[in-house]
Amino acid sequence: MNEVNALALPGGPVYVFKGLVDFMNDDELAGVIGHEIGHIVKRHSIKQMEKNMGMTLLMLILLGDRGLPLQSVLQQALMARNSREAEEEADHHGYTLTLKAGFNPYSMLMGMQRLAEVSGGSDFGMFASHPEPEVRIKRLQGYIQKSNIHPQVVTDGQSVRLVDGEWTFDSFAALSGERKSESYAYKLAGALYRVAQNPQVRPDWFVLDRDGDNVRVYYDDIIVLTVTAQQAAIAGTTATELAASFIPQLQDWAMHQSRIKNKEGAQAKEAVN
Repeated sequence: MNEVNALALPGGPVYVFKGLVDFMNDDELAGVIGHEIGHIVKRHSIKQMEKNMGMTLLMLILLGDRGLPLQSVLQQALMARNSREAEEEADHHGYTLTLKAGFNPYSMLMGMQRLAEVSGGSDFGMFASHPEPEVRIKRLQGYIQKSNIHPQVVTDGQSVRLVDGEWTFDSFAALSGERKSESYAYKLAGALYRVAQNPQVRPDWFVLDRDGDNVRVYYDDIIVLTVTAQQAAIAGTTATELAASFIPQLQDWAMHQSRIKNKEGAQAKEAVN
């Protein structure tokens, strides 16, 4: 099916629809699958069925058949409340899983924002039975802040930048234009977060690689950013030149990370001694 959706069934199966696979990248899909796994781990479907059965028995005992209309109203109210609580638990579980698995920590947030942009409301695919996307986006932003993820994506009015200590990167307009700057910021922040998980971060490991008309900046096997020929044309330069212009800023970040890791290493040695 081409529906942009995914679901988890009692007992463990997770179904991801083709429309969602085509719509999202691997990091974003990981967030969705983690969310659905959260429903299974927390036994949300089983718990809901148990509550529904309990409500049915209670109404039959107290009111007999006359209690069926009231039962329906109460069940709807109970399901709405439980759905909000279940989705919050599943979002947190999905975020935790993607973070532990080494995916972009901003992946769930990226996917949620993209879905919100195309949905035009809450009656679209995955949002049909989920809380308002704006609520979930704000909640995911809170998870990221509590996890102390770096670099941080900072939005200030129309501007978007990455911040990691004294280091900043604010060249997203050259990559994406103003409309998609935040999306590019999340991608770059997530890529640099993955780079920072290495024991050492070396400035000279950022390299360019051409992929057709596009040019990518790699750190080892991690795609840090991609520059398209269209982006380069808008900037009035070539894709190679535009991609290369970002290397010095990325190298500055790598040196910043090296200083942090060296300091942490020295502190660890002092603690042992």
